[in-house]
Amino acid sequence: MVDEIIKRDEIDILNDACFKSLFRSVEARGMVSRFLSALTGISKERFLNAEYVGGELTKKKLTERGKIADIIIKLDEEDETCIVEMNKYDTGDIIEKNLSYAFSVFNESTKKGIRKWPKVILINIDNFNRFNAGEPIIELEMRDTKNKYNIDIVKVYHIVLENFDNLNYNIDKEITKFVEFIKTSKFSDLEKISKGDNDYMAGYRKVEDLSTDPEFIGYYDYEQAHQDDLEMAEYTGLKKGIEQGTQLGIEQTKKELVINMKEKGLSLEMIADISNLSIEEVEKIINN
Repeated sequence: MVDEIIKRDEIDILNDACFKSLFRSVEARGMVSRFLSALTGISKERFLNAEYVGGELTKKKLTERGKIADIIIKLDEEDETCIVEMNKYDTGDIIEKNLSYAFSVFNESTKKGIRKWPKVILINIDNFNRFNAGEPIIELEMRDTKNKYNIDIVKVYHIVLENFDNLNYNIDKEITKFVEFIKTSKFSDLEKISKGDNDYMAGYRKVEDLSTDPEFIGYYDYEQAHQDDLEMAEYTGLKKGIEQGTQLGIEQTKKELVINMKEKGLSLEMIADISNLSIEEVEKIINN
């Protein structure tokens, strides 16, 4: 006999299971596209027509542990890719890990013989304030070491949820509304936010449907019950090993990026500027 699902009064949209299910859904595509368009400046239509896929990234080796990003959005077949990460907890390495995902996608794209540089956009939705910033949105771009050239290949956004009540910043209404929606847990409040807006009503109904889906609720309740314990164990007991592994992964990614840039015909000086390495270090990577 299947247990009866009790109708809930609220749900945590920042829960990993809920956020991914909502963000990837067709029903929420309208509200998601409006948020992404307002943030990145890319047209809403491109996000509406994009391919939203599961987050497993290509492995470099058979023995490599699978890399899982929350949401990967393929805007054009071989041009732009958007990665969205919900970072509910700061486990110490989460920012670096997400950045390594972005470079993994970039490196994979450069191997396909594309004539122009592919572009990867990484959007971090942070339920913490790693940078102790006052602004709600932090936008980062790659630049050369002399800060002369903007290298538009990987762009990073941090949406700092706790800073959206800061009245000193004028934030786009589309971004503010989306943040308000995902931070809200009570269904009655979600309905108020969504009322009169067809895109948001569709997203609200999707959240309601999820709350009565037995398969989803099993996953959601497990996440809610064990997330704190899992995150704390990872942060304390495994922190040292994680930091070491993350650093090794970043170094390997940087080596692959150097090789790919060399194959694209960039000069040693430009590669050194982009990768923040010396020319001698770049030559050593290329020659090995």
